[in-house]
Amino acid sequence: MTYTSPSPWRAFEFGMGDTTIVASNDRVVCYCTFKDALDASEFQANAQLIAAAPDLLEAANFAIDEIEKWNCYRPCNIEDVFEKLVTAVSKAKGE
Repeated sequence: MTYTSPSPWRAFEFGMGDTTIVASNDRVVCYCTFKDALDASEFQANAQLIAAAPDLLEAANFAIDEIEKWNCYRPCNIEDVFEKLVTAVSKAKGE
């Protein structure tokens, strides 16, 4: 059962730097307002992290599943684990 809006989530800036996070079904996940951030770079970093949340969760779950295989002496695809984690973290950083 899915408890979150479908991924990927995307961050769209509008207005005076405010950002909307939108799910793949085009529904709004949340609004981020610049007035609560200390500076623009902090605000943008927070918006990117929120937008990356589903990817981070998917990568973490994938890593857990692969590591469980490894612990049970079954083949583990560490390259795929690494790639998923790097991709998710890069998205969270806005890269």
